Amino acid sequence: MTLNLDSVQHSYGLGLDTTTAALTLALGQPSGSNRYQSWFLERAISTQLHPLLQDFMVPQRWADLAWIAVLKGPGSFTGIRIGAVTARTLAQQLHLPLYGFSNLAIAAWVATNPHHAKTWTVAVSQAGQQGNVYGAIYKVQVAEGLVSAVCADQLLSEQAWNQLVSSTSGIDQVIQSENAIDPQQLANAVLTLGWNAWQNGERPHWDNVLPYYG
Repeated sequence: MTLNLDSVQHSYGLGLDTTTAALTLALGQPSGSNRYQSWFLERAISTQLHPLLQDFMVPQRWADLAWIAVLKGPGSFTGIRIGAVTARTLAQQLHLPLYGFSNLAIAAWVATNPHHAKTWTVAVSQAGQQGNVYGAIYKVQVAEGLVSAVCADQLLSEQAWNQLVSSTSGIDQVIQSENAIDPQQLANAVLTLGWNAWQNGERPHWDNVLPYYG
């Protein structure tokens, strides 16, 4: 399926991540003309998100947006909630589709070599509370710009996670994700996956995107 650039060449996708101590915003066109910015804010995210987002949008306007995407967790409970509420409110008010991406799915995408021609299966985990881990297994199709869950995000004991990985066939790579992904890689991943979802005709309603707290 080929993206009709003529119809969206002046449109932008907006990506938003508040799941760690940093706020990362990304804005990009289907042509790959992207920009991003990241601020280490910790608890100040709750008060700084809206003014920073307003400033970041300039010179683009809200009317220039074709879609919005947000990272929905796992991560900081407060950060996830703030990001999800903000993205859902914007999508509702602007009548835009809202994509919700798992942090683990983004980590799997970032870890995959961009030159892989075949589907690459990644088992990715992230430290949770009380010695548990968040884990998931994703299939990454770089050429198609797609990430799909083999085993969806779940909170497991480390032993249960190791058993899941060892019992799942076809895994090409096992990684432990840092809580914070490099902002540029995160921005590129969100914008790439967002535009490919748009190209594939996905128009999810804002109320379908729910935060994942584990």
